[in-house]
Amino acid sequence: MRGVGFSLLVLFAFADIRPQGPTPQPQPPAPQPPSTGRGSEPQTPPGRSSGCGGGTGWGDAGAPPPPPPPPPPPQHTSTSQNQGCGSSSDTGSSPPPPPPPRTACSDLAGTTTVPLFPAGTHISGTRGDPNFDSVTTYFSFYDDGRIPSCYENVTLRLTLTSGCVGSPPAGQRWPAACDPVARPVRVTIDDAAVYGSTPAPLLLLDAVTPFGADAVWTVDITEYLVPVAISQSSPPGTDMTRSYTVFIGSAAAADGVASGTLAGFDVAADLVFDVSPAPVRPSTYAVPLLQQSIWSGAPALASVTAPSNASHVRLDLFSTGHGSVGPSGCDEFCQKENVVTVDGNQVFSQAPWTDCNNECTPVPGASSCGAWTFALRCQENPTACPLVPNLSRANWCPSQLVDPIAIPLDDAYAKGTHLVGFSVPQVEGSFDVGLIAVYTLP
Repeated sequence: MRGVGFSLLVLFAFADIRPQGPTPQPQPPAPQPPSTGRGSEPQTPPGRSSGCGGGTGWGDAGAPPPPPPPPPPPQHTSTSQNQGCGSSSDTGSSPPPPPPPRTACSDLAGTTTVPLFPAGTHISGTRGDPNFDSVTTYFSFYDDGRIPSCYENVTLRLTLTSGCVGSPPAGQRWPAACDPVARPVRVTIDDAAVYGSTPAPLLLLDAVTPFGADAVWTVDITEYLVPVAISQSSPPGTDMTRSYTVFIGSAAAADGVASGTLAGFDVAADLVFDVSPAPVRPSTYAVPLLQQSIWSGAPALASVTAPSNASHVRLDLFSTGHGSVGPSGCDEFCQKENVVTVDGNQVFSQAPWTDCNNECTPVPGASSCGAWTFALRCQENPTACPLVPNLSRANWCPSQLVDPIAIPLDDAYAKGTHLVGFSVPQVEGSFDVGLIAVYTLP
């Protein structure tokens, strides 16, 4: 927003560039209105600064200011775009002031979509690129009675666009922008300060890309977003700016054989609010404990303190096995026990597993698996060997969301501070894990 300051500066700079002619004669001063007898009359200010470069924001010097604009929508600032007066690396640290509060949610009933990442946001598979493997943005909630105070539930929608279209360059196997491999996908909120001393990001969405195809995923994050969108101890008008990251473990190949030379993905992400005239907020509070890759059998530990008014608690576990190293060579395709403990007591011991039965609808086309060739390909996973997508795996399938495993705990763990541990004793490749404590509040 630049106002008209720039126009005035241009006029001043070119004040001497005008047609030549007779010098205009001075005019007598305009008659002044009579005094009202109230003493000195207030003078209309010549203008006010607005926009990025100063200047006047009212136009003519004697014109009154326009009425104030309506309250702005929730603000979105990005690390990859210039959002106004700041630089292109705007961190969102100085958001605009919150709009005035509303008094009724009934004015806003319906669905509101708030973009986090615009369509075409690129995640690169080239190491060294600024957006290598991830992009981050900052989004500000203003708890002013519009959003999020009036929501009934919140959905995160992530749209992924593959670059596996067109023909590959000569001597290469894939189009330059194509990443033909199934890659891990995560959307997280990264602000550890929201949760006190907990360092882990909050995992909102966990998925795996298709082999060489587009995808759209939606997930209900209402229970998780409460502590982020609304601080229960903060007054209305408190700025709730948080950083959101989309991660995709993409990898480009310089020779264009394993993947394209410029492999990556385009994404778009939105928060979709269902606003209610009489909202019933979920009585939960989510605290992230772990979000990391497990490469050894040693337990990963996290300490957590329950909210003072919590009555129940559960753990939500996201866990997927990957890799084919070690004697058995099958963390992805073998069932490996996952163990969760609280204060040393085992509360979960299972091998997460998923049957992938609907990942290859045959369509005409050529595909290959090493020395094997096929006269068909998978509609859902077009760059995969047709034998691969339907193989069962360690809790994931290509193109699908990873659902959390809910682990109910004894109510005793809803009070005080506890030490939570996670391990995969027989890990040989790696397991990607997210662990969240979800408390029930009155």
